Amino acid sequence: MSFTDHATDEENASPERESFVVTDLPRVPNIATILDEQTLGDIAGKTWDEYQIDKNSRSEKEKEWEESAKAFELKREPKSYPFEHAANVKFPILNQSVIQFAARAMPALTPNGKIAKGKVIGPDPDGGKAERGDRTANYLNYQLLERDDTWLTETDTMLHQMAVYGDGIKKLYHDPSRGNVSETVCIRDFVVNASYPSLDRAPRYTQCFELYPNEIEERKRDGRYVEFEATTPEGGDEDGRKDETTDIYADTSAAHQFIEQHRRLDLDDDGYEEPYIVTLHCPSRKVVRIVACFDEMDIALDDAGGVKKIGRKDYFIRYQFLPDPNGGFYSVGLGALLMDSTAAINSVINQIIDAGTLQNAGGGFIGKEFRLKAGEARFSPGIFKQVTVAGDDLRKAIYHMQHPGPSAVLFEMLGFLVTMAKELSSTSDVLQGDVKTNQPATTTLALIEQGLKVFTGVMARTLRALGAELKALYTLNARYG
Repeated sequence: MSFTDHATDEENASPERESFVVTDLPRVPNIATILDEQTLGDIAGKTWDEYQIDKNSRSEKEKEWEESAKAFELKREPKSYPFEHAANVKFPILNQSVIQFAARAMPALTPNGKIAKGKVIGPDPDGGKAERGDRTANYLNYQLLERDDTWLTETDTMLHQMAVYGDGIKKLYHDPSRGNVSETVCIRDFVVNASYPSLDRAPRYTQCFELYPNEIEERKRDGRYVEFEATTPEGGDEDGRKDETTDIYADTSAAHQFIEQHRRLDLDDDGYEEPYIVTLHCPSRKVVRIVACFDEMDIALDDAGGVKKIGRKDYFIRYQFLPDPNGGFYSVGLGALLMDSTAAINSVINQIIDAGTLQNAGGGFIGKEFRLKAGEARFSPGIFKQVTVAGDDLRKAIYHMQHPGPSAVLFEMLGFLVTMAKELSSTSDVLQGDVKTNQPATTTLALIEQGLKVFTGVMARTLRALGAELKALYTLNARYG
């Protein structure tokens, strides 16, 4: 759960709706308070409709994420094929790959217990640039590793999500009580149209989050949200009375769904759409907050004093595992890369187990001339049962099904599939400390270097994204220092 508190100078008076200009809007704590109901209704409808468009554009990706999540969580369902309660073992190749990646990535992001490091660009004869870089890096390291006790945890979570789904999202914003915050947003809660080439060029993107009733009331009282009727998510009565159509009681303390859409709107009617952040209460479809996604310094004016361009604040940093080869927005993660391999490995393992189960359990046919007074007979080790049939007749009346047992070919295929999956995910045995006895050190180093090829490319992209996160945090420090 997350929310945006884009702090502004709340002591400044809010301009009237009919007289404001674009340079006034960054100083307004909540622009929704100066807009009429018709305008707010139009914005709400457009925000919700375009959110649905973006969400529908990634429907196939959401199915992929759902399958990846099931594979990572090792969820098992009862099977009835090839027989009732057949084996349904889930091999943890995805878990192993993701854990190995995160375990190697975190030390790479924080070498020697440091995250930021100053770098001098251009001449620096008196060492002033180097000193300033060192001071900035030291403060960022202190801020993220000492002052903020959540950055490491949030980053660790992001790395795992990035490895599974392909994208990791970090959100940086200023909170009046917590200061500058960097938190993880799951890509499944961050909706971008799948056709957009990048986050920088996206006309809009949306974060989904939840707030509980008391948290909503707090935001109403401190002025962040406008007054609105927060209908219950279930659509029932707010006082918890029974819904006659469903015969259940509404949970009045249930969380409410909100969306926060970073988009463009033309509020000053000059034909140019400015960047704003619109917060919408989903159950009621009410706009509860609108704030400018720019400052006065982001406005570029032409010679005549008109608006030429307005830059948009960057609140989200995107970490990529593997870029989409088709140029789409969403990246490719280990969940998609290992999906077919994982399915094949699970199938082979379960076939081997089922074959062993059939071989051990036995079973077959009994002739109608053979009758047992006790009905069906089940045996335990060391138990003999008495029957009133001659031995030869007993052998003739019972036929045992012949089950050959697990196949050696399937076992070899299993080893091949596991090896290929490990090579694809860079989790070979040598990287996990499993080295052949008496293997030369040069051979081991060569195997490690070869095994880290895929990991090196992913880490290069991760480090570039970390650099963008540090720059965004540096900007926040400058604005809200």
